[in-house]
Amino acid sequence: MDDAEKSEVQSRESLKIGEPLPPEYDAVLNEVVTNSKSDTFIKQAREAIYYFAALDSGKELFDAEGNAVDLNAFVDMVVRFPFIRIMFLKFGPRTPTAIDATPTPANTPVVTRRTISMGNPSDSFPEWIVSKSDFTHVETDQGYPQLQSFYKNWSEAHKVKAWTGRYGIFSTYPREETPEMSDRFGSQFKGYVEVETEEAKLQEAFTKLAELKLHPHETKLFENSRMVLYWMSEPSPELAQKIKAVFAESGVPFRGPGQDSKYIKYSDDELTEDTAASNDQTLGEGGAFVEFRQESFDKTVFLKKYLQQMYRFWRNPVNPYELSFEPFINLQEGEELPENASLQVLQERSVLEVVPLASRVPMLFPGLR
Repeated sequence: MDDAEKSEVQSRESLKIGEPLPPEYDAVLNEVVTNSKSDTFIKQAREAIYYFAALDSGKELFDAEGNAVDLNAFVDMVVRFPFIRIMFLKFGPRTPTAIDATPTPANTPVVTRRTISMGNPSDSFPEWIVSKSDFTHVETDQGYPQLQSFYKNWSEAHKVKAWTGRYGIFSTYPREETPEMSDRFGSQFKGYVEVETEEAKLQEAFTKLAELKLHPHETKLFENSRMVLYWMSEPSPELAQKIKAVFAESGVPFRGPGQDSKYIKYSDDELTEDTAASNDQTLGEGGAFVEFRQESFDKTVFLKKYLQQMYRFWRNPVNPYELSFEPFINLQEGEELPENASLQVLQERSVLEVVPLASRVPMLFPGLR
């Protein structure tokens, strides 16, 4: 087989970012380019569409430089999103098992059985998702005692003020133990410790974070079963990697970093930032998702719905834990922005691309349900 024949075989078995997309995917990309108000989102959506084209066809994906793209991490992330599973799950009666008949210590997590409903997942999702998801969910009736104990003891040891807020107990930590704070818009990210973990391991991880000035600025014990960690710093891959490394080295399961979906608004002669949805809400927790159900699976419909879910909450479709851009919600039509709220000023004050929008719920494909 000569070089030309080898190249032809490879092109049939692989896809390279930058090469022409199959027509149906190229059509979706053209709609994104036409309807998106964000240049950053267009760039990210373009890459995501190549991901979908490769996964749907079973082809290997290469980047523009010819390096193989490992899509496993992307798939593992997507299949765990609530909007992938939640519409096929419903509370069912708790099924007695051999485990139930065995005496268990107090505070042992209790498994709530759920059953698939509302049709077949294969009618709505591609095989690369269905094959990796069991569409079940494990919940706990009681909190995690070691996580709760650590949270209380760590706060008391730091002599920090703890207060009860919405959905949990909050604590704020000394600035000498945290990364540099930033007042630029978009300077926020968060992480989660949501698995019962030995208190000694938690102590080790948070001690290291404090020593390295990586400790979260605030923490929240959410409903006694999840610790949410907040950083008010400019996000960066380097900072995220350092934080994840500390948790990994200490043996503490960590999810994140993620970002809440925030937007900029102008009121009372000043610019402020407000939250539209939490990181997990943008991924479908609490039912905030596009209607993904189909009667008969269509890969381009699913791709459009995925991109719609990302765009409506301003997420990066390649990594939905990250924001793609930050909207600025316009004044009433016809009103002019004052000089201190010009687009140039907004962009200088934000770490993200600022995109003026007329609505907090932008639509990428207006005719799509």
